[in-house]
Amino acid sequence: FIAKCSYVRQLVHPAKFAAMKDIFFGKVRKFIADGTLQAAMYNIATDWCFGRNRYALEHWVGSHPALGKVCYVSRTHSPYFWMQSVDRKPEHWKFDTVLHDPPAAWWPTYNNHGPSDTLREFFLLPGMLLKWFEWYGEVPPPTSWVWSWYP
Repeated sequence: FIAKCSYVRQLVHPAKFAAMKDIFFGKVRKFIADGTLQAAMYNIATDWCFGRNRYALEHWVGSHPALGKVCYVSRTHSPYFWMQSVDRKPEHWKFDTVLHDPPAAWWPTYNNHGPSDTLREFFLLPGMLLKWFEWYGEVPPPTSWVWSWYP
């Protein structure tokens, strides 16, 4: 991951990030329990998925709404492939330098999720906006890539 100093300066201090995520995790769990949000894409209780404990700093660097466009380079075209506990073949570790399918391309057909699911899915735009506003008090500018990347 490469980031410019001007971006990194906007991030909360890394020493505060893990505690901030823990507080936020409690709020998100309440939103899921009352049906305001859902977490159908990934298991929110999994540390690596939510960025808790040892994974917090891996999420820290991409936590600000000013984050530039990221590139998903796996040739598998699906993040679910990497969640499976299977032996990897050498060709699985070959990566492209082009952007692959964003969630906006595959989410609508994933397990037949409808518009209501999209508006409540924590791992899509609703959750991203909630995180950015909670942590930084702002959302990406209207020209940001996130508006077309996430459904």
